[in-house]
Amino acid sequence: MSIQECPLTIDAHQREIDRRGTPMFPCGGYATTLGGGTNREIAWHWHDEAEVLLVHSGTLVLELVGRRYEIHEGEGAFINSGVPQSAAAQGGICEIRSLVFHPSLIAGTPESALEQRYVRPLLACGSLPAIYFQTSLSWHREAVQCITQAFDACQKEPFAFELLVQQELSRLWYLIVSHYPDAINNRTDANTDASRVKDMLAWIHAHYADSITLAEIARAASISERECLRCFKRTIGLSPMQYLLKHRISAAAGLLRDTDATVTEVSRQCGFESPSYFSLKFKSLMGMTPKEYRVSQ
Repeated sequence: MSIQECPLTIDAHQREIDRRGTPMFPCGGYATTLGGGTNREIAWHWHDEAEVLLVHSGTLVLELVGRRYEIHEGEGAFINSGVPQSAAAQGGICEIRSLVFHPSLIAGTPESALEQRYVRPLLACGSLPAIYFQTSLSWHREAVQCITQAFDACQKEPFAFELLVQQELSRLWYLIVSHYPDAINNRTDANTDASRVKDMLAWIHAHYADSITLAEIARAASISERECLRCFKRTIGLSPMQYLLKHRISAAAGLLRDTDATVTEVSRQCGFESPSYFSLKFKSLMGMTPKEYRVSQ
């Protein structure tokens, strides 16, 4: 299995649509560098697969629904299925090693004892959207070792490497369920904030080029404007309009990098009222004007 730079192809609901690995072995290994060039961050998204990651160098800021982790070199994390997430480097370059895998890799046959007793309960556990593995706890260090060895097997592909990957990820899954039995046995179902955020992010990403209002964003999740503001603050740490601006600038950067559209055209396509206001906001977030950014790519 070749290790890839992590792609991010998402649908209108910010759901990642790339399938990891192959139907015969549903696991993909990825090496990602953040903080350098144009790859500054991984935008908000979610996927059906579970994910484990290891910070190879630098510091990663991992944002989840209502949670924020600063993960340092040698530390790692588990991210549950269906959890909205974003990531960025902090203070320079950050190199990440990650594995994204379908839970069937652990569960085996549908409706097996493994699936019913250990896999499905963890996937449905709303109180465990993620786990940050630090170096101060012995079982966390063991979890990081599992991720490291699974990634190495993916990268080097020794004989029967698929068995080695499955073995290490199964060991990691055992560590999680054995240390959180109460949370898993008394699990909560779908997280309300996560569900609302998915709906609102989907609406923003479908309409960001238009002149949209807070009321329209709130209606996408069938909540009030006040609850919309609270939900965004709890989950993403930004107001809806701040997130909208950030997404517009990100979309504009992509157009500047990948197309020959003029700055005025990019401004219009990304929902800005005027090229001058667009340039002002672009520079405030990107540290350079749109023209300077295009030249730098």
